Amino acid sequence: MNSQTRSELYPSVICLFYYLVAYADGKASQAEIALMDRIATIEKFNKSEFEKQFLIYNQNDRSTTFNKCVIELKKLDNLEQIRILAWMFIISDSDDDFNAKEWKVIQDVLNILDQSLNEILNTERSLTKLLIIG
Repeated sequence: MNSQTRSELYPSVICLFYYLVAYADGKASQAEIALMDRIATIEKFNKSEFEKQFLIYNQNDRSTTFNKCVIELKKLDNLEQIRILAWMFIISDSDDDFNAKEWKVIQDVLNILDQSLNEILNTERSLTKLLIIG
């Protein structure tokens, strides 16, 4: 997927899910915060727009944000959904603490969507390589 074929919703949906996963336990770790910059760079997002959206979502209750996430995620194509789900795994594992609350958010999304776990994990490996190569 490249930036020309990405839907306009894609950046905001990643931001929504970043917020839900990174702050599932009430606070984001330093590793999760640093990862936001890396995601913005890899996905070629305007970092200030990403941060602005994050502040907006931070003002909503988690249930409202989750419901908005799911609605917006369903509007994306299959490859975008898989890529966002892969980012969710990476965000959750970025601080080497696959937190139960973070995993619950991911499971709730996986239960709603009909996506191949193998495709998600393959995409996660590809994105992890991009993070390492930097």
